[in-house]
Amino acid sequence: MPKKKSIVVYITGSFLFLMLTGCHAQRSKKNNQPKESVEITTVANLPSWAVKQPIDPDYYIGIAGVEKKPGDREYKNQARKQALYMLGSQIEVKINSNSYLITINRDYKFQQDYLTASKASVNTNIEGYTIVDEYDGEKEYWVFLRLSKYEYKKRQQEKLLRASSTSLNFFEQADKFKAGNQYASAILFYCKALASMKNYLNEAVEADYKGKQIFLVNESFNNLQSLINSIRINFAESAATVKFGMPLNKVLIVNTTLSGQKAANFPVVFKFSSGKGELLEKASSNEQGKINFILKKLSSNQAYQQIDATPDIDAICATDTNWTDIKPFIDRIVKPTGSILLTVIPPKFYSRSIEKNINTDLEEPILMKLIDKKLFDAGLQLTLDKKEADYIIELDANTTKGSVAYEMVNAQLKLNLTVKRRNEVIYTQSKTDIKGIKLTAEEAGMNAYKNATEYISNIIIPDLYKLIFN
Repeated sequence: MPKKKSIVVYITGSFLFLMLTGCHAQRSKKNNQPKESVEITTVANLPSWAVKQPIDPDYYIGIAGVEKKPGDREYKNQARKQALYMLGSQIEVKINSNSYLITINRDYKFQQDYLTASKASVNTNIEGYTIVDEYDGEKEYWVFLRLSKYEYKKRQQEKLLRASSTSLNFFEQADKFKAGNQYASAILFYCKALASMKNYLNEAVEADYKGKQIFLVNESFNNLQSLINSIRINFAESAATVKFGMPLNKVLIVNTTLSGQKAANFPVVFKFSSGKGELLEKASSNEQGKINFILKKLSSNQAYQQIDATPDIDAICATDTNWTDIKPFIDRIVKPTGSILLTVIPPKFYSRSIEKNINTDLEEPILMKLIDKKLFDAGLQLTLDKKEADYIIELDANTTKGSVAYEMVNAQLKLNLTVKRRNEVIYTQSKTDIKGIKLTAEEAGMNAYKNATEYISNIIIPDLYKLIFN
């Protein structure tokens, strides 16, 4: 007979009796055979509620049994958890047709995800249940839990009343802040009103507000969405021309208004919607509703790039302890966006090199020619006028004759590289041990130059790219 790993099952009815007694009879005939499974307790030893689950319209009922394994001290907790899950599965969670999830948010998957999360919360936060009975046998443990439907509903109503009272108070405070043009505070308190009702977004909770009946959750979302949609964030310039790969620290003026009024102390978040670079990601407006936004650097050579500015609702509402629960709903509100278009131009670089082989000038530079090509391919512009250059690159290289072995001559190349950005040295590199070997000193020197191109490609060029593009 196959080995049974666990007895965690809820079985009822006369069929159980016939099945169990039949199995018991079969095992009696096989006493001489090795036992491969835990012997199931006979029905006669189990309490009646474990054999046949009782039905009571006034109670939610949870019954579970587990196998007792040697040394296991958690078997009671395991059975209780399973019984609670069974009990909780009987508690229905629905979406009211007048709730926020229906009237405002029509995303079916989003609704179902909320219901799933709500159901999971019910299963893990059940209160007020009682342990009706336990059976602690030699090899099994069973527990019988019960929760009064009346008491559960009463408890839920009390929780709902407390939550709606708290939410209504936050809602009223939000209206006052809005009337006083304290818009960030108004958004925060509308979020607080919603966060207080996080467990009841699927219900149509009504409240009396200034003599008028309102759906509290819906009204909070409507007011919050209306407030956010009234925000205007505008760059003083709609476009600007900037160089990539250079420290810019360019100050751009941003104005924030709400319903035509200056939005003071209002947080804004900035990001590239196209392109890449360093910028001041978050800032708040001053008393005049202005922000001095700083663009530090562009690290992409993309011809046209864009920076967007949106209300930083996270910065406003994250102070509420329930923000993470309500954030997925707030994120679905489309936020107004201000943008600036950047026309990107390349930086200019000037290069100079003295490259010699055994103290004789090369007919044309090898190493600097490679550097010029790599930078040009990366989007930089070569200039012959040192004064207008953003980057100045200077290189000196020479080879010297080394030892001779087996008629083969060794040569050694030494190079020094300096990079300046607007007359400030930002990078230096020296190398003295690049070697070449050939039949003559001149050929060995040229072989060393060939090996130096690999060093330029593998070490120096990546370093220069980091300086320019990172």
